[in-house]
Amino acid sequence: FVMCYGYHWRTSPSTGPIDPLDDPTEFYDIAYSIYHYKTQSGAPGKIILGLPLYGYDWACNDSIRGASTIGAGTAVVYATAIARAESIGRLWDDNASSPWYRYRTTTWHQCWFSDSMSLDMRFEFAIDESLMGVGFWALGYDRGSQSLWNAIRNRFWTGDNVAQGHILRPELKVVVSPNPFNSACKINISNVPKSAFAKIISPDGRVVFRKMITESSGRFIWNPSGLPAGIYLLEVMADGNVFMKKITYLR
Repeated sequence: FVMCYGYHWRTSPSTGPIDPLDDPTEFYDIAYSIYHYKTQSGAPGKIILGLPLYGYDWACNDSIRGASTIGAGTAVVYATAIARAESIGRLWDDNASSPWYRYRTTTWHQCWFSDSMSLDMRFEFAIDESLMGVGFWALGYDRGSQSLWNAIRNRFWTGDNVAQGHILRPELKVVVSPNPFNSACKINISNVPKSAFAKIISPDGRVVFRKMITESSGRFIWNPSGLPAGIYLLEVMADGNVFMKKITYLR
């Protein structure tokens, strides 16, 4: 179990991601750590990627990443960080593939944490690297977050005996074509049980598209004119469950 978190820690001298994935601005990150353990052990199938369900809120001297911290940070569990980011305004760091938010009281504060989007990218990394699996510190910090557990199921669940209502119905189909794309893409959401709701989230965490989906309105074209290139997240919510798919806009 490789604890791939704490790259910025409670008493870190500067703010930043606690679990940077493959970050050109950091000397150490998850990709570096796993490469080291794989080359030393020669057995990637025995490595479990440890991921955080928490973040740190630091008082700091500026609003930008890498600001000098003022004292020790405060741990914020997954569910609390998600709720605060939704209220304050979620930001996204492309280098670290990590969400964060900032606010000001008597001084600046920054909180860097993980959410279902950032963790899903790490799940994909674990699969691509042929690791044994993933684990978390600590179960329960998510307070039963449905988006997190659906991300886990979408990546790792391959059985056919999960109770109805706990995962998205397997007959629901979401196709994005082409993907990656330059100017526009076709999105086809078919076999909708009754109705569904689709939204597209930008790399910086903003919802840039919303649409109610029915059996007759599941095919449409998305044109992100005026938006920056990057990896967007399509979320389709149906029957209280969430299906997520990455969309790459090349521009």
